[in-house]
Amino acid sequence: MKRRALIPALLLAVALSGPGTNQALAEEMAPAVAEVAPTMLMTRAAQGLLNLLGYDAGPVDGLLGSRTRSAVLAFQSDRVEARTGTIDRDLLDTLVAEIADRRVEAVPTRPVVFYRAYLEHYPYSRLNKPIGPHTRAYFRFKNNSDVPVTGIEFAYAFKDPFGDTLYRDSDRLQIEIAPKAVTAKSHYYYWEDKALAQDAYDKMAAAFQSGGARAEVSIKRVVFADGSEVAY
Repeated sequence: MKRRALIPALLLAVALSGPGTNQALAEEMAPAVAEVAPTMLMTRAAQGLLNLLGYDAGPVDGLLGSRTRSAVLAFQSDRVEARTGTIDRDLLDTLVAEIADRRVEAVPTRPVVFYRAYLEHYPYSRLNKPIGPHTRAYFRFKNNSDVPVTGIEFAYAFKDPFGDTLYRDSDRLQIEIAPKAVTAKSHYYYWEDKALAQDAYDKMAAAFQSGGARAEVSIKRVVFADGSEVAY
């Protein structure tokens, strides 16, 4: 039996191995399982790879929901490829190649890299006071060097599922990152809902809430504990 045919067969055997299962039922379900199993396996693989690359595909559950589809569209848009939102073997090959490319990135010229962004929406809740309804963004960075980092200057932008810019800004952080370490999910930015005022919150709230927003972060300069600096 070929390897591709083996996986659906094994899943079918597990699904129909309980007490009371008969041969007729197994034969009836076989075509459906054989069709669905590879699709779910590919979707699970894509979700895991997208999450590794910083595209929030949600839980690795094999289900192609809106969150996963938005992550696929964002990845395809960044790669300047046709935005299909579908998962197939070509997409998996591209995701694997992207991860390989990032791993061989030259450390001397990029000692600190953007690791991941978490974008969250907080509706009205007594627990949110005194902030109230707001959107929140966490940026995490990785220090690939052997020297502690003490400061990062960077620019960031949020885009909706269609690629339109919702908000952009820049900042300088006094931040400690140990050698070969990733920053914790502790420091964050937030934009509060202000009554009768159109502001950043109004632009980002819907995209953050739906999971369709994505962040683009560009590091400009890094300062190290030994006084050295690297400009990107």
